[in-house]
Amino acid sequence: MSGKTIYMLSVGLNVLLAQIGCFVAADSFSLSPVDKILSKIYTRESVIRLHSNFFWDCQQLNKCLQLATKDSLLLIDEFGKGTDVIDGPSLFGGILETLITIECRVLLCTHFHELFNRKVLGNDKELLNKINFYTTEIIVTKKQKQNNIDSNNDNFLTFLYKVKEGISFDSFGVICAEYCGMNKEIVEDAKKISKLLTATDQENDENISELFAMINNQNEETIDMEYQEKKKIMMNFLKTEF
Repeated sequence: MSGKTIYMLSVGLNVLLAQIGCFVAADSFSLSPVDKILSKIYTRESVIRLHSNFFWDCQQLNKCLQLATKDSLLLIDEFGKGTDVIDGPSLFGGILETLITIECRVLLCTHFHELFNRKVLGNDKELLNKINFYTTEIIVTKKQKQNNIDSNNDNFLTFLYKVKEGISFDSFGVICAEYCGMNKEIVEDAKKISKLLTATDQENDENISELFAMINNQNEETIDMEYQEKKKIMMNFLKTEF
């Protein structure tokens, strides 16, 4: 939503246009010529493929790494999101190390903020000195109530579609879901669970108690009504003759 992928595609297209002598969509532009533009951005989903999206992501990126030279430009968008929360960041970190060895120019987009804290790669000064960090600019503001009516979402996101130096340690996923009109109860539960997942060890006991209280306080009558409604829909479907 903030424009990371479009920014990456724009860079790749402008490099291509500049090298063939065409118009470049920029006020000013400078580059070192590249021998290849390699990308791992889109993976098309299909029911006829026999492998997962993560499998195809790995194949695409492996091909890029095999072909890359120090004069290549690589565009890599959110690699590793198709597997679990340990393997994904671990593979992404290993790829960073390999790309630094190749010494090619790379644009990478990721939500694996945890890689760059002090316990993982945050203390690797040799690696960090070879990486320039940028983040997209977003303004989060509280939504004003109109005519004393509560809206479904309390936060308002403004995407500036600009990049600035630095690392963002928040993907604003819950706020984005709220902004898109997600059910308010789901958003509030997500905020509590997010607080639990990001808490320090000292805060965990209090947060776990809050989470159990949240689960136990659910309205049993509402849950039973929803169950009966879904059961009725299912039984009507099973009675249908095709």
